[in-house]
Amino acid sequence: MLFPIPLHLKNGGTIVYQATLYSVHKVHSMEVVDSGLVYLEGKITNQ
Repeated sequence: MLFPIPLHLKNGGTIVYQATLYSVHKVHSMEVVDSGLVYLEGKITNQ
């Protein structure tokens, strides 16, 4: 329940640590916007 399982996404290096009670997303991806490519990096937590 409390031990996260890492899931590797194929969007540039994003890793999702998923447990029953919470999840953490370490975001590393490229996104296309009007001015060109933007590199997104950060952390998202859900409880």
